[in-house]
Amino acid sequence: MRPCLSSFASARAGLKRQRPSYIPILCAAALALFFYAAISPAVAASPQTFGNSTTLAAFHEEQIDGDWRSLLALYEFLDAGAKNAGASGLDLYFSGWGRLDTLDSEALDRKQRSDAELESAYLGWSNQENWLNAWAGRRFVHVGPVAERIDGAQVQAQPLTWLGVQGFGGVPAVSRVGERDGDYGYGGRLYGLWPSLFEVGVSWAEFIEKSDPDRVRMGGDLRVFPHRSIDVFGHAYYDPLYRAWYDAKAAAIARPAQDLELYASYDRVVPSAFLGMSSIFSVFTRETVNTLTARAHYAARERVVVKAQYNRYDYAERDGADRIGGSAGLLWGKSRANSLTAGLFLLDRHGDTGYWEIRASAFQAIAGTFHLAADGSAVLGDDEADEDRSSYASVSFGWNPTGAVGVQASGIYLDSDLYNERLRGMLRFSYAFGGPM
Repeated sequence: MRPCLSSFASARAGLKRQRPSYIPILCAAALALFFYAAISPAVAASPQTFGNSTTLAAFHEEQIDGDWRSLLALYEFLDAGAKNAGASGLDLYFSGWGRLDTLDSEALDRKQRSDAELESAYLGWSNQENWLNAWAGRRFVHVGPVAERIDGAQVQAQPLTWLGVQGFGGVPAVSRVGERDGDYGYGGRLYGLWPSLFEVGVSWAEFIEKSDPDRVRMGGDLRVFPHRSIDVFGHAYYDPLYRAWYDAKAAAIARPAQDLELYASYDRVVPSAFLGMSSIFSVFTRETVNTLTARAHYAARERVVVKAQYNRYDYAERDGADRIGGSAGLLWGKSRANSLTAGLFLLDRHGDTGYWEIRASAFQAIAGTFHLAADGSAVLGDDEADEDRSSYASVSFGWNPTGAVGVQASGIYLDSDLYNERLRGMLRFSYAFGGPM
């Protein structure tokens, strides 16, 4: 609960920017809910534990500071949790990863040989009717325009079928500038909905870096279901500090037939606005990027899959580009698990050169518990764009003796002027565990 305690201390001491902080209120609300859950009698729901462990031994050759190095790193990815832990609706979850370099170090000074990070660790609770839930700890927050990890608390309530509210507050897990002293953020979203017809929301959030305003997010989102086979959705967000509508999107999905899905979208973003006012790079350019996307997906009787896609990129300060292409694939075997796919794409830069991209992949299950997979691509540029040329190939062999255990060995080769790696190899072991407590 450290974020809650630090937020109370910050509010008491007073920040440079005198504005009331809602973080203590959100933390207090979450703590009150957890206290209620802890003292309330447990119901019939039985406790359950779950978890996944993935261990990787990854080898690759990389050119660092002009020298080719052979690197072998050991990675561990672990997540675990418990449902109905001590009381009905009370959940506990954490995830993290660690890395250890063995043959050589990825760092330029070759001294740092290990790294680790706690991705998430939180305690959550929801009532039996599931219209009220809250969590406290470290978790990825996705509320309106906000999408980042927060050390803090979040509360969501939907007391009526047509009205709900979300609120969060805390300290960003990663500071934009140095340490996290003086960093905090808070915000919320109010939404209304008519099930199976529409949902509309308005959002507002503010983040402080080193006690100074860094980014303010405000705007709205809308999702409409005019027909059971049509979804229309979009959003528009404004940053008053940056004085720009930095993120806007409109999209639609249509399913005119059982085997056919059509998608179209328009995106308008100002990439530098996402950096925040504390970043020096946010003042270099305010270029706007407009992207138009159209794609179709057709699956004939779950045996033949055909995809087509078109993208148009327009930039305010440079020439745009068009990317068009598609792929075709065959599916066979039990549950259509086996596949063979090939695709071809063309990127045309307006007023400049372009390139062709060829992709192919295959997957084959063997004797029920084994599988063989291959993937490859090649980018063919013209004589004036040699830096575009590259090739990639990978082959992997896997074994899944049970639903909880998996082993996979992979080899990857990359040849490109844009990357300083050329050979990779990986051994992957995964294990799922858990059950009734």
